[in-house]
Amino acid sequence: MQHLKQVNEKTSLDPELAKGPQTFENAYYLGEEDEINLLDYLIVLLKHKKLIIGMVLVAGLAGLIMSLVRSETKLYKSEAIIVPQQGGLASFRLSNRGSGQAQYSVGSSSSGKLLMMLDSRGLKAKVIEKNNLMPVLFSESWDKKEKKWKGDSPTLHSACEVMKGLLKAGPAQGKSRKRSYGGGQMPISVSIRYKEPETAKEFVDDYLNELSETLRGEALRDAAEKKRFLEKQLESVIDPFMKEKIHTLRANEVEKETFAKAQKYYGFTVMDPPVVPDRISAEKPKLTRNVVLAMVVAFFLAVFLAFIIEYVRRIKTEDTERYQDLLRELKTWRNSRKKLD
Repeated sequence: MQHLKQVNEKTSLDPELAKGPQTFENAYYLGEEDEINLLDYLIVLLKHKKLIIGMVLVAGLAGLIMSLVRSETKLYKSEAIIVPQQGGLASFRLSNRGSGQAQYSVGSSSSGKLLMMLDSRGLKAKVIEKNNLMPVLFSESWDKKEKKWKGDSPTLHSACEVMKGLLKAGPAQGKSRKRSYGGGQMPISVSIRYKEPETAKEFVDDYLNELSETLRGEALRDAAEKKRFLEKQLESVIDPFMKEKIHTLRANEVEKETFAKAQKYYGFTVMDPPVVPDRISAEKPKLTRNVVLAMVVAFFLAVFLAFIIEYVRRIKTEDTERYQDLLRELKTWRNSRKKLD
């Protein structure tokens, strides 16, 4: 040990030796320091073992109770699978009229556009207002007999937040559903989780209907704007050939309007319609996962708190001046908060 001390002193005094390769004695000495630091950490954890074990057990018990409470209320999942339609906006290919084969394609959209619309607050608000879903979403605050709210009526914004938690829209899962259709479009799953199976299915129907009506309205407004523009052009054009072209384009927009109004679902195709889920498909909270997750989070928080407590105690005994400064700062902060209140 005397030799190790001499080597260490020589190394600390000579910077060049400190930068150079470490000898066996230096490596041994540094390894011993690391071991001591690890032992210090272990001592801190053992000193506060009651705190750590207590927090972990309390968190596990709380997670268990919450999972059991949630399991009493089953959530039923109703799901629909839709695929964006390909092609132009419901227009005839006029060049084929002479052959007697009327070919047309229905309203087109993309998977990304449909997902953004399903996630938008505007579509949620339309679904809630059009179908009068406020009493359903806030059934505990609604008096069914008196047909009025028991207290203050909830806002549309809060209703949209509740609906956001119920709705799940994304790429359809499963091997048979992951394949892409024409144009690389992916099928989309639109599902609702709710405590009543019939209501869950109705929510999905409401979403599909409102999504279709929103897309249909966009197509009709676009066609109407183009018709007005073409009609103004007809008033100023003299060339017969150009007039014929404009008449053809206007007829095309009329056909877009006709087929947009004729389709039940515009802009997408329903591959699997929503159904009323049964009890077998009712989703239950994952008990084991919730308990383990709560215990793991509580363990890390307890370890962090143990080191904070140990650090404060060490400052209190070894560095009283800094500890007093800390107390003064805390007292000043408390007084400022009282003045603000």
